[in-house]
Amino acid sequence: MGKTPVIYVYGISDSGKTRLVERLLLDLIQKGHRVGTIKMSKSEALDLDPEGKDTLRHIKAGSMVTAATSRSNSAIFMPKPQGLDRLIEMMTITGKLDLVIAEGLGDDTPDTAPKIAVGEVKGIATGTVVELPGPDAEIGSLLHIIDRILVKREGTVSVQLKVGGTDVHLKPFVQDYLEGTVRGAVGALKESGATGDEIELRLPKRSIE
Repeated sequence: MGKTPVIYVYGISDSGKTRLVERLLLDLIQKGHRVGTIKMSKSEALDLDPEGKDTLRHIKAGSMVTAATSRSNSAIFMPKPQGLDRLIEMMTITGKLDLVIAEGLGDDTPDTAPKIAVGEVKGIATGTVVELPGPDAEIGSLLHIIDRILVKREGTVSVQLKVGGTDVHLKPFVQDYLEGTVRGAVGALKESGATGDEIELRLPKRSIE
């Protein structure tokens, strides 16, 4: 069993990242996928319990791990930041996750991880597969990319690119980006068939003057 795939949603404050995460969750859960989320916060500390309440008093007294449970939910508090892999490992205690959506970027975010930019960003992060003008933009091509991430098996080539008859090696996130973009464009054509079919695209040689 491979690692749980992670996609990152990033953008400046109030760009609509959380709104986009909500839209993706609704679509993926309706399809039967088990999805977890992680909020990457830039805050010095997470304020999960009001000052003076019992849970926070446990933590300040030196508890290494503090759990809280109620009639409707449960939470685990740790006094130290955790790496992404460790967080996902703990999240899967409820069962295998098909996908994790991380809101925000961390210092240990891999360059090769697929990322979604929302709104105006200060700089496009390496690995960005989709740039959305806002959280309510059309997300057909993005959903195709996520579908490919979910069904892809190690060693499987989903997209092939030839330039002048020569095969070009594509990294996985580039394959996902190309497939999502082309299928999204084809799906917008009224005369096109099912977007899940095999698609062949040829570009003629262009003379450079």
